[in-house]
Amino acid sequence: MHPRLVCFFLSCSSCAFNSREGAYAKAFQVQVSQDEVNWTDIYHTNNATGGTNELTVDGIGRYVRVLGTERALSNYGYSIIEFEVFGTGGGNEPPIT
Repeated sequence: MHPRLVCFFLSCSSCAFNSREGAYAKAFQVQVSQDEVNWTDIYHTNNATGGTNELTVDGIGRYVRVLGTERALSNYGYSIIEFEVFGTGGGNEPPIT
């Protein structure tokens, strides 16, 4: 699997994602990077059960990714329906809408 990158500048305190039944990672890592080359694990598990995952993490990076390392069922790929990252953000104030 080639991880998909979601671009953020973040100080990550938690993240949540929801996967499809059967098409989830039994083992995965959540990683952050400043440069898309060097990645740092901020969470990992070898016993995920699918469904909604709410994780408490700690990390700073411009990019964040979920890296699946073992499928729950070999006849399915990985499917993430929704991925959210929460934190304090960068040093700039958010735009006024």
